[in-house]
Amino acid sequence: MYTDGACPNNGTPDAYGGFGIAANLETPSVGSYWIQTSYPWGDFLKERYGEPTNQKCELAAVMFTVRGFAHAVYHSPENHFWDSEGRITVNMRIHSDSKYVVDGINTWMHNWRKNDWKNSKKKPIANMQMWKDLDNMLNYGHLRGVFSFYHVAGHSGDAGNDSADEAANKGAEMALEGKTVLTELDWEQFIDFVEERPAIVTKGAIYDFK
Repeated sequence: MYTDGACPNNGTPDAYGGFGIAANLETPSVGSYWIQTSYPWGDFLKERYGEPTNQKCELAAVMFTVRGFAHAVYHSPENHFWDSEGRITVNMRIHSDSKYVVDGINTWMHNWRKNDWKNSKKKPIANMQMWKDLDNMLNYGHLRGVFSFYHVAGHSGDAGNDSADEAANKGAEMALEGKTVLTELDWEQFIDFVEERPAIVTKGAIYDFK
């Protein structure tokens, strides 16, 4: 799966944002093709995380990918991602062109948590609420062991990245037009997942570093 964020006019009062997810599917009748999901940075996200930036939109794309997967698992615990003993059988690869996001997850986040969400200069990290929420998500049912995160060069001709970029820009356009795709119930369920983490019946994952 590929994720991307878009924030035209980043860093200015006129900034607006969106993010997108792209997944490759293959069917005997159609062959290989990409499906896209686009989200605008709307009022719900602004209330919890503030105004959009490039980094926030990149982070949100990953968060919504993890959330979507976990939601499906929660409602279908017999799925094929874990065996009957709770061991992981599939690894979900998320590709992002944001080194900030990929390095943050793979390298920095563990130390941030240990250091009370402060960086190496003992200063509070940027986008702290989003990083805390993502950390909670990846601890949910040992999802940290299900997902792997990879950096891909942006605008390099990678079909997945191009598709996610297109989806993210559609999301930003939706935000500019005042459109939304999230209902109040969608957002309540998102927050419940982030803050309460209802239990999924699984056992420990070898990649968990809680």
